[in-house]
Amino acid sequence: MLTLFVGDNTEYTAKCATEHDPLALLIDYANWKKVLQKSSNEISITGYTSLSDLPKINSDVSVLWELLQIADNIHYVPPVIWSDHTKGFSWNSQRTLTEFYLYQCQQSEKNVFGLELEKYQTSAYLHLANLRNTDESSLWISGCSISHGVGVNTSERYGALLGKSLSMPTYHLTKEGSSLEWQADQILRSDIRSVDTIIWGLTQEKRAPMVYNGKITSWPDNTIEDVEYRLHETRYYKAITSVFQVINFCRKINCQLILLPLICTEKLQMDLIHQHCYYQLPYQINFLDLGNDNLHPGPKQHEFYADFCLNILNQ
Repeated sequence: MLTLFVGDNTEYTAKCATEHDPLALLIDYANWKKVLQKSSNEISITGYTSLSDLPKINSDVSVLWELLQIADNIHYVPPVIWSDHTKGFSWNSQRTLTEFYLYQCQQSEKNVFGLELEKYQTSAYLHLANLRNTDESSLWISGCSISHGVGVNTSERYGALLGKSLSMPTYHLTKEGSSLEWQADQILRSDIRSVDTIIWGLTQEKRAPMVYNGKITSWPDNTIEDVEYRLHETRYYKAITSVFQVINFCRKINCQLILLPLICTEKLQMDLIHQHCYYQLPYQINFLDLGNDNLHPGPKQHEFYADFCLNILNQ
């Protein structure tokens, strides 16, 4: 019988194991094969180990996984700080890989103690900017800083004005500097229904989402590599496919979608002119007025956007 304590190569793992069994032994590079053999001979063993204590995983074998497979009882005792000092996002952290193995064991054998999987139910990447709180027909506004209302009061932004005119609950899926991919994702994962209307203020296709420590921003504009990346055809591909994913989604659930070309390029506008949900704004060189930051549109421009959308909806 093998009772196995799994954590990191720290004194804490040894402490937990020896409190359970004073004769608990470290399973490492030197003895893991013997442990496998003894366990198969029905000798009771209490051991403790970690990914760091064992040979590296290769295409043929994962020693930790083999040990977990023969263990009768597994106690997970993670440290506060892992020895690989992983901070923020990591493709392959010791903690994530260890917990993945333990999860697999728990799924099949139900013999893992101390494994908490609740933290995997949510992700910072999946945060929605707004949540539905009514079954009424609702208005959804998507876009970047213009739709978000930077430079004006929240009651002055075109989404709020339009919602008031229509007497509809209004939800803003907006974020300063956000990309078309981020906006499309917000729309596709929100609780939007057939009775709803979406106004999407299309932004620059050149913007690329950037994530650092779970915070989503736009790609910075201060490197040569960034300029090359943002102007690459791949950026346009990702942007326009995001737009057409939303068009397809709205068609399938039968909700109304209005695409407004607020600050997207002429190319995207031309590629959308045959879509029934695309509405061409009158050509403007400058905004009718500026907001309190002297950069984004002011109240008059927002009123113009709201009136434009209202005319479409009234038709």
